[in-house]
Amino acid sequence: MIALNAETRFQLWLEEAYPALYTTFDWSKNCYCKMDVDKLLDYADDGTSAFIRFALGVWHHENKFEFDVIEAASVMSEKQCNAVITWLRDPFWP
Repeated sequence: MIALNAETRFQLWLEEAYPALYTTFDWSKNCYCKMDVDKLLDYADDGTSAFIRFALGVWHHENKFEFDVIEAASVMSEKQCNAVITWLRDPFWP
């Protein structure tokens, strides 16, 4: 089995968990387009908004976006919760 670096793991994890957020990233430059993320957040439900805040916190290696696990557990979908749980079981830092 080939070991994946943290950035590749993040890409694969994000593409599976929330493809719309995945497309806001320019992987060749290791950044995302804040304006595109803001557009997603403008139309996101509470669960999706919580997941976006979590994923961007992972990307930045800090809770810059006020992710609250208690709130998230009450508003995220099962798929979103499972993505967070997957990351928590084996965290990686891109």
